Amino acid sequence: MPPSPQQLLAVMQLSDSGLPIGRFAHSGGLEAWLHPRGDVCEGDLIRWIETSLRYAAARTDGVAAAHAHRSAECGDVPGMLRVDAELGTCKLSETARRMSTSCGRQLAVLAPQLFDNGPVAEFCAAIRAERSSGHLAVVFGAVAAASGLTAEQTVLMEVRSVVSLHLSAAVRLGRLTASRAQVVQRLLEPAVIVAVQDALSRDLDAMSSSSFEIEIAMMAVRRLDGRMFAT
Repeated sequence: MPPSPQQLLAVMQLSDSGLPIGRFAHSGGLEAWLHPRGDVCEGDLIRWIETSLRYAAARTDGVAAAHAHRSAECGDVPGMLRVDAELGTCKLSETARRMSTSCGRQLAVLAPQLFDNGPVAEFCAAIRAERSSGHLAVVFGAVAAASGLTAEQTVLMEVRSVVSLHLSAAVRLGRLTASRAQVVQRLLEPAVIVAVQDALSRDLDAMSSSSFEIEIAMMAVRRLDGRMFAT
């Protein structure tokens, strides 16, 4: 079935860069990775993002968003709390965890004002009371379910947000023009679709990350002088 007008409106709102959760204050480690590499070409950026999709987003945040969505659809608050705890174990560095929870907690504050859903509101209240970490992918999955989106739509938005984050950072760092970023986004569509399919097919216990270079870059950004991004 094609998406309903309500679903389309929810997609536009939750994927809007104006959503005040602080996602675009982060580069996902790209800033530190680019810092010593003055000769990075467009193909290098594409490979960086593909790696992030395949070995990080698909296997961690994508899986978490899918399972949080399923728990929210069932009104299963303990299930959402479990997904939140499990995702935290897959964030290999403090920097990665901080990026995930800083945005997730802001969405947990905003979400009850947008959607009337008792179990999701209870989950968000647990985050605000610091009884759960509040990782962004988990809160996003729950909120997307409350807004009537399907699991596939939810994971697609979560995975695509990784592409948008990296491309936005590359533009602001002067490594890509805004026009070429749009072209690269289209070129990455097959990788996004593969990542979504991978995320939807994984059990929660199969969630894992092997994106070590990206994790190291996220930690290294703290040593940069005059950095533009938080991670």
